[in-house]
Amino acid sequence: MVKSYSAKEVAVIVGGFIMSGFADGQFLNIVPNSDLQELVVGVDGEGTRSAMNNKSAQITISLMQSSASNPVLEAFAASGETFPMLVKDNSGATIYSMVTAWIRRRPDASFDRTATNRDWLIESDEIIGFEGGNVA
Repeated sequence: MVKSYSAKEVAVIVGGFIMSGFADGQFLNIVPNSDLQELVVGVDGEGTRSAMNNKSAQITISLMQSSASNPVLEAFAASGETFPMLVKDNSGATIYSMVTAWIRRRPDASFDRTATNRDWLIESDEIIGFEGGNVA
C-alpha cells in the first residue's frame, strides 16, 4: 500500500500563531537533548539500564527571509517569554507538543542575490511526541 505525505499538511503552531513561509527542503527539525535509556556496565560485566528522564529538546524552524512568521518569533525572542508549541502532521498521525518553549537563539542573517533562510532555534524542557507515520 502506498502512503502519502505532504509538507503542506504539517502544522506548526507557536504561541497560538500558525507558522507559514517555511524554507524549501527541511523546514523543521526536532532533536531530543538526551537518550531514552543509558547503560552502565560495571568492572565485572554486570550492566544496569537507567531511564533518562530528560524530556527536553531543541527545535529548529527554517523560514524564508520573507516569511510573516519571522516577526512573530522575533517578538517572542525580544520579550524572553515562554510559549506553548504544537507540531502536527495532518497527513498522518505524528504529533509533538510542548507546554513550555522559548527562543534559544535568533537566526543568523545572510543576504544574497535571492532570498535566504532564517533558522530559529527553539528549546523546550519537556516535549511529548508520537511518531505516527502517514496514511494512505
